[in-house]
Amino acid sequence: MHENDPSEQQFLGKVRVLEERLAQLNRPNSKQEMVLKNLDFASGRESILRSALDCILTIDVSGVILEFNPEAERTFGYDREEVLGTMMAEKIIPEWLRQQHKEGFARYISTGESSVLNKRIETTAMRSSGEEFPVELAITPGRTGTHLIFTAFVRDLTERKRTEKALQQSEIRLRDSQKMEAVGRLAGGIAHDFNNLLTVVLGCSELIQMKPEDADFVRMRSIEIQEVSQRASDLTQQLLTLSRRHSSDTQTLDLNEAVCEAETMLKRILPASIDVATQLEEKPLLLLSDPSQLNQTILNLMINARDAITDRGEITLTTYATHVDQEKSGRLGLQTGPYVVLEVNDNGHGMPPEVVERAFEPFFTTKEVGKGSGLGLATVYGIVKQAQGTVELESIEGQGTIVRLYFPQGDGPVGALNKSVAIETTTRGNETILVAEDEERVRTLVVNVLSAKGYNVIAATNGENALQIAQRQDQGPIDLLISDIVMPKISGHELAETFSNQRPATKILLMTGYSKDARPDTLTNGMKIYHLDKPFSATALASRVREILEQ
Repeated sequence: MHENDPSEQQFLGKVRVLEERLAQLNRPNSKQEMVLKNLDFASGRESILRSALDCILTIDVSGVILEFNPEAERTFGYDREEVLGTMMAEKIIPEWLRQQHKEGFARYISTGESSVLNKRIETTAMRSSGEEFPVELAITPGRTGTHLIFTAFVRDLTERKRTEKALQQSEIRLRDSQKMEAVGRLAGGIAHDFNNLLTVVLGCSELIQMKPEDADFVRMRSIEIQEVSQRASDLTQQLLTLSRRHSSDTQTLDLNEAVCEAETMLKRILPASIDVATQLEEKPLLLLSDPSQLNQTILNLMINARDAITDRGEITLTTYATHVDQEKSGRLGLQTGPYVVLEVNDNGHGMPPEVVERAFEPFFTTKEVGKGSGLGLATVYGIVKQAQGTVELESIEGQGTIVRLYFPQGDGPVGALNKSVAIETTTRGNETILVAEDEERVRTLVVNVLSAKGYNVIAATNGENALQIAQRQDQGPIDLLISDIVMPKISGHELAETFSNQRPATKILLMTGYSKDARPDTLTNGMKIYHLDKPFSATALASRVREILEQ
């Protein structure tokens, strides 16, 4: 046929009409389109269920399992056909949790309220073997037609928990290793310092024995022994502060007043090349602390700042009040609330980051041997922590250091900063005193000191011996019981309780080197207990005894 042949054109037209009709027949109507879409959705849904890395379970309002994907099969140990149509609670919920699940399920059905829906929670699930294991669970409600259904997404946390536990154990081992390293440095530092002190004591004692007839020589060596012993006592108090077992006389103090009082001491320890500036809050800044410890804290910070300045420099002491909010609380490790702050700022050589991290470790120091014990900042940290505060340290090498001390704000009448003990003009007496001390040398010292002051002193080797003496028929009145707290069989506390019931007129003085936190101020019958901290001098002992007897 030719291109312009009319019969050919008619034939092609008929073909096009047939093609259009065939296309119409193959094109789905709206109902057919809906079926195809549902088939596509179902195919996609099946693909999601098969490939999901989490367990996916669907149940109806009665708790019957409607869907159980392949990951759920692998995790729980059931075949899909095995669990479809069964109660979910009986398959994957431990028996001890089923009642809680049942009650929560019923509460949601009746009230629409639930504490677990649309949330991620951690709970316990059960495998087909009965093994319980940790899971992360998220449940979402939904509908299929008019039916209410619940879909649970479950993730097995067994491996994560195992990894977390291994990490925690590694951290614990690391901390233990660091503690042992710190204990090693602590022991080495203590041995070094005490060996130096004991060398002086032993040497002076031998020199006194060599020249007993030279009164001036003996007096000078005795003074040296006394001074060195006081340094040993101060070192012991620092160690007790680090362990938070230091006995402290906590009272309300004004931080501004403490800084002003410290200026007198600072003039003696700071060279003229270092300027000291103070920027103090106008109103009093009250805190709870031991006066001597607060003074020691300021002094230690100033000594550190002084040693950081090689030539000329400036140290600024600033005080202010602040409020620790939630953000600061998390960063500083403090409770939220009002605090008072002491800030010591120097423009010395500063510290590199690795030194800042270790600055509060006992006996860690960057100073030359013999130039510092490494207890300065560690003691400051211990004192502030004991006062329920914290220390913040900022330092940049070559630019200086800022140390901030945070103390909880206190209230009440302000106590005296200077803890000088008023010694009585006379410390002599003639009362009867019973001394219970299991350490022979300490017992002998106390007996000799008090006997020399005129007292009638009875010595007991321990608590049991003291009770035996007190129960004797021929034993007259005992005006004062002096007892160590830590003794075998009967402690000082137990002795004081028994003694006060048998002899309520006797006053009681307990000797200890530990914190008052573990010691009562009164006994069960209301009797007041007095305390004397070790180590103590003969003068302090005699003064304390006279003070108690005259009250």
